[in-house]
Amino acid sequence: MAASTSISLSFLLSEVNLDETTDQIVSSTGGDGVSTVIQSLLVIAFVGLSILTVGVIYIAVTDFLQKREKEKFEKEEAAKKKKGGRKGKIVARARGGPRGFGQKVEEAEDD
Repeated sequence: MAASTSISLSFLLSEVNLDETTDQIVSSTGGDGVSTVIQSLLVIAFVGLSILTVGVIYIAVTDFLQKREKEKFEKEEAAKKKKGGRKGKIVARARGGPRGFGQKVEEAEDD
């Protein structure tokens, strides 16, 4: 029985024209409109994700540059203070209000 199956199988395979079979497979996908819609949605998704990625990169770079500029400014200010020394007099003001944890603020009553 195996011999007859292999003979019939080889007979069927020899009669099959591969070009016609591939054309039938390709044309049997159905509507071209559906594939166009899916392709359009994929392109839109790709463009949207590309814009989102560029936006995230832009935000990261600007944040990095602002932090670097801020640190540079703080270093310059620290160098100016260190260079200038204590030229001005430091005035200590008395602070009104509670001086420790859990103390209530005593307000003056206007009578």
